[in-house]
Amino acid sequence: MISSLYQTRLGISPQGTLCISSQPTDSQPTGPCPITRLPTELLTDILSLAAAFNSTSPIPQVCKHWHRAYEPVLYHTLQLGNDDREARLQSHRLRQALIQKPRLGGYVRMLDVVLYNPREGTCRLVVDVMKMCPGVRALALSSTKSTILQTICEAGARLHRLEELSMGVRSIERGGLPLQMVLANFKHRPLRVLHLSRYGLGEEHTPYVEWPTPRSVAQKGLDELSQLVPRQGTTHMTTMTLYDPYAPPAAAEILLRWPKALVHLSITGIFHGHHGGNYTVEALQRMLDIHRPSLQTVRIGNYSGELPGIPDFRSFPKLHQLWLSMYNFLSEDSFIAALKLTTPRLAHLHTSFDTEDQHRASHSAFGSAEAEWMERFIAGKTPKGTLSNLQSMEIEYRPDSPYIEHIPWPWTHLQECQKSLRQSVFNLINSPSWTREEWFDIIAETKRSDENDYGEHP
Repeated sequence: MISSLYQTRLGISPQGTLCISSQPTDSQPTGPCPITRLPTELLTDILSLAAAFNSTSPIPQVCKHWHRAYEPVLYHTLQLGNDDREARLQSHRLRQALIQKPRLGGYVRMLDVVLYNPREGTCRLVVDVMKMCPGVRALALSSTKSTILQTICEAGARLHRLEELSMGVRSIERGGLPLQMVLANFKHRPLRVLHLSRYGLGEEHTPYVEWPTPRSVAQKGLDELSQLVPRQGTTHMTTMTLYDPYAPPAAAEILLRWPKALVHLSITGIFHGHHGGNYTVEALQRMLDIHRPSLQTVRIGNYSGELPGIPDFRSFPKLHQLWLSMYNFLSEDSFIAALKLTTPRLAHLHTSFDTEDQHRASHSAFGSAEAEWMERFIAGKTPKGTLSNLQSMEIEYRPDSPYIEHIPWPWTHLQECQKSLRQSVFNLINSPSWTREEWFDIIAETKRSDENDYGEHP
């Protein structure tokens, strides 16, 4: 191993990138290996590329010089948690290492904390570790109970270089992750990115109502939230991701007033939240309109409501990437849908039949009626008197594999729709999960397996 390492050279790969290669020689080389003369910072960058392909890389065991150069890579991302015993053991060992070598804490840029019913002592250990990592840029916090996150949130708020925050609860807890806690601790931090999962107004302001009736929210909780965001634009945040709301749209509207000008907004998991029925087209339109002048990419998941349809994007001047649920898209009138997408920069539309749960799309989700709707939509995408730059549309349609004999190939109508558009300037994109031949091979194999297990069908 030492001999091969001694002959290591920096070289150029066939793709033209920098790589580490071994050059065979007839005799032992004299002098130090060229890679040992590289500056430590450059060596760290090179070794980090090698580590990207192997999370258990033996690089630190090569020599002391490589170990020191590799330390920033080793401590760049720290993951703490799972069950209480594991989280306590990890946090204790990490704290001891940071006490012995304080410089290691300066290498940490990403800290991911996941706690399942931790004890108070475990939380204190996690807080101690966070205090010794002042250079953290991205922080992810999740727990089975939102009350556990309060102490850790206070420590996270003291990370002055924090730019990205991810928070959520991992259980169906009444009230969800309190938005008041998020804003109270981080409203003065220079956050650029915010990801929230199962967010709400907290148990105190969420009176209990039996499932599946939407939970009524006390007005006091909304008033407290409004006081934390007295006016729009108190942070330079550019990206916000909201998933699985445990609060009504009014709470999300208040939260959206926090950034000055959002560029990327994602709202998904709406249908399965406790207030999913309240997220109508009108409610989503109000939320989107808050950052209408600045939004460039928007993703909206499947939502329900009394009125079908999609939001109106005509007055979004910078919008150029849009993701919509195909279920909501097809619920709109085809001509109205074409009219609502006549924003000047939107050239590509991405739609999906994803149900955002454990189920797959139906095998009959795209049939003849949907194909006719698409033809009408494409014919009306440039209605008289309007301008539309929409040139292509991608349909993500991935139903489950066939399990009974009479299920036809699900992409038949979609493929016919694609063929009919080949002569037009509009491009309809879809990649079937299986070809027609593969689909019927699966059916035949399933039938043979059933006959072997249960005997031939009468």
